[in-house]
Order: sequence, then structure tokens, then C-alpha cells
Amino acid sequence: MSRLSPEAEQLVRAGRSALRPSDVDRERVFQGLLPRVGGSPGVEDGIAELSHAPAAKATLVKVSSVLVGFGIAGAGLFFALRPEPPPNTGPAVTVVVPPADVAASAPEEPAPSPPPPRGEAGESAASAPRAPPARRTPA
Repeated sequence: MSRLSPEAEQLVRAGRSALRPSDVDRERVFQGLLPRVGGSPGVEDGIAELSHAPAAKATLVKVSSVLVGFGIAGAGLFFALRPEPPPNTGPAVTVVVPPADVAASAPEEPAPSPPPPRGEAGESAASAPRAPPARRTPA
């Protein structure tokens, strides 16, 4: 960061001193905070009340975290120790599919045709005669 010129430093110091709260301002803010924190209007009592407020909040946080911990541990124990469901005592149902039905329901596919034979040297597969396409029989 660059250094300020002497005139700028003097201006910053003047601004800081002008914006500082006076003792009257501090007392007014303190008296305004006392009713919100639950303190009494006395200065000594207000200071004592303000010093105990963070301790009460910390205690509340500790107690609530312990309760949450117990809740999580209890849920873990519940799921770990719960009884298993009873076995199914009803009659076992098995589905038997006859092999004939399976074979009849499958569509018939034509057998793959063998590759066309290659002719003499120089003859290509394109010029060789093709076999007629296989016909599908209705089921």
C-alpha cells in the first residue's frame, strides 16, 4: 500500500477524532441496550447482566448439543436393536412355465445364410449368384 501524503494523514486524523462517540453518546447507547438484554436501569446491575448474557447463551448451546447427541445415539440404538420382521409363513408360490410355451412364443428367425462362395481368381462376390431369401412361416 502506498504512503499517504502529510496533508492526507492529517485529514484522516481529523476525521477519526470528529467521528468518535462522546461519553454522552456511549451512555445513551448503553441505556438503550439494557432493556433489550433484560438488565435493570442501574449501571452496576447492567454491567453484571451484560457479562452473564454470553455465559447463558453458551450454556444453552451446550445443553442443546448434548440433547441432539442423545437423540442421534438413541436413533442408532433403535435401528441396531429392533427385531427382525417375522419370516413369511405363507405358502410358497412358484411359477412354472412349460418349455413348449416358451418355444412357441419365440418368433422363428431364418437361419443365417452362408457367405457367398468366391469364384475363380479375379471374380468378386458381387458377381456370384445370390441365394433366394428365406421365407418365414407364420406361427
